[in-house]
Amino acid sequence: MKFYLLAVALILITFFAAACDSPTPTVEVQLPSLPTPDVPPITEIDDAITRWENSNTTDYFIEVDERNRDAQWIIRMVVAEGQIRSAQRLDLDAERNLGEPYSISHEEAQAYIVESLFQRVREDALGEGPSLINMMTAFDNLLGFPLYVYSEALPSYTDTGTLELNRQHSYDLTVQVKTLLEDTYGTDQQPIFTLIRSDGPDALCNNLRIYPDGSSIYLDDCRNEFWQIPTPESRLALLNELRSSFASLDDLRIEDGQTQRLIMMGTSGGTPNTSTLEEAWQLSEELHEILSEPTGLGLVMSYIYNGDFFGFDVFNKVALPSQLIKRGELRGAVLTPNGDLLAFSDDDGLSIFDIQSQGSTLLLPIPEDGYYLPRSWSNSGRLLVSHIPESESEPIRHGWISLEGKTYRELPIPEGGRGYGCDSGAVWSPEGNALAITGLEYGEPCNVSPGVTIVDLPSNRAQVITAPTINAIEEDGSTLIAGAYTPAWSPDGTWIAFGLDQDPTEAATFPTRLYRVHPDGSNLTPLTSNSQGYATHPVWAQDGSLYYGLSGAGADMDGLYQYLPSENTHVLLLPGSGIHPLSISPDGDFLLFEQEQVLKIWRVRLQEIVAEIAGEEDKYPSFAGWIIIERSQ
Repeated sequence: MKFYLLAVALILITFFAAACDSPTPTVEVQLPSLPTPDVPPITEIDDAITRWENSNTTDYFIEVDERNRDAQWIIRMVVAEGQIRSAQRLDLDAERNLGEPYSISHEEAQAYIVESLFQRVREDALGEGPSLINMMTAFDNLLGFPLYVYSEALPSYTDTGTLELNRQHSYDLTVQVKTLLEDTYGTDQQPIFTLIRSDGPDALCNNLRIYPDGSSIYLDDCRNEFWQIPTPESRLALLNELRSSFASLDDLRIEDGQTQRLIMMGTSGGTPNTSTLEEAWQLSEELHEILSEPTGLGLVMSYIYNGDFFGFDVFNKVALPSQLIKRGELRGAVLTPNGDLLAFSDDDGLSIFDIQSQGSTLLLPIPEDGYYLPRSWSNSGRLLVSHIPESESEPIRHGWISLEGKTYRELPIPEGGRGYGCDSGAVWSPEGNALAITGLEYGEPCNVSPGVTIVDLPSNRAQVITAPTINAIEEDGSTLIAGAYTPAWSPDGTWIAFGLDQDPTEAATFPTRLYRVHPDGSNLTPLTSNSQGYATHPVWAQDGSLYYGLSGAGADMDGLYQYLPSENTHVLLLPGSGIHPLSISPDGDFLLFEQEQVLKIWRVRLQEIVAEIAGEEDKYPSFAGWIIIERSQ
């Protein structure tokens, strides 16, 4: 019996041991199925690739606008002969404002050539990319390149069964491919000069060509712009002189990651030596700077002619009639410093014309006696106005008005003064709170205010700061107060330049020298030492230099001058008599002067006259101001 029980126990132990060794049944978990990718047929993509390959397009400009989950940016590249010549990237901020372009490496740029974009689209359509994707595409009908690609990454399961959204793999592309501008302009001519610039910190994508007739074509594929600017005669002469010393030049330079290739067709024999090559590169830099930037574009010099208001387009060199509607005779007009408002005088009175809206507003009705003549605007919005009487026996009065107050206020006069009469010039201080007025006390009866007077508007006071006496060469030994002319206030407000009479060399002949003085009358200093002639019409440049005209000093001395205060030197820029500088353009690139009643525009960098505006039949143009309009090609 004991044996039986022991046997049963052993059987049970064996049974339980076997049960413990057998595997536990597996319960399968059904995960939700994922969507099937919706992609274009692979044949559609391959057909587009075939169109691209058959087009044999190796020279092109491509712009790719890419957006992913976190950012958006634009890639611009120039590909020439199948090689990336220049590549730049522009990042967009949250407000979709483009940042400054910067160059990217060829490795990064390689992902954006057409072949790489096709490879990316094809792999994603086949499911070989980093994630399964829903995709919509459109391809160019002619060249085949992808016009746009909208790709949405689908969710997937990880190895542990966790659902992963994969949004980081979503992306949108908008692509534009165009023929290079440099391949489409001027291809029917053989250039004598070619400069190709690419790569570098500025991601340059430009090409400059000059042709035998002096015409030039500048092309920038990254900015999609071109300019056709005549080569200045002086620079064309230098180029032709250089070309006469060799048969041809083809040189490549790489500096700071920027590649430049210079090609010149010579007119002689042999190859350029080292000094000639260096001279060619120096000239190429200057030509590039001159011809790649449309100086004067959007700049209009305004003037009055024959009772009408005109503009002169400095870049295109054409006169532009205005939309100003006047009543009767246009007696005078002057623009604000920023060129947005025009004060003009006609039979209705003194009015304001808005350049943008083309609308007019009456500021002062015409007075009972004579008319108001607008003189100049200050930077603070004050307008200097002269009240011109009908009768020459009546005094000329001077005042100012602002757009806010619209009340004419007469200028204060110095103690014991008789007014300003036929002043010889008036200029506002840079801040617009004071006026410098010059005049004479001899000659015409209306000359009643000699020397230099400062009018301070906040205190409503006027003070003569410079009024030296000069010998009049009369039998009685009398003296006169020196006349002063055409004041100009320096941009920093520290100096006033003007012409000042000197002792006469003969009766009624007073040489005029150029002086400067502080606004408080201190440190009166002569700038010229001419013993005859007239140094007048100073105009300050932003760099602190001073332009002026000298006439009557002799044929070898008369002309347009530039005075350099830091060096205390005078440079003759343009010989000639009767040159009167009037104004420097807001961009500082042009100096306007009058000579024999002709307005002439002088390009400062080139030191050349680029345009002239003349009248006819005793009718002459008079300067009214500068207008800056939106730059366009």
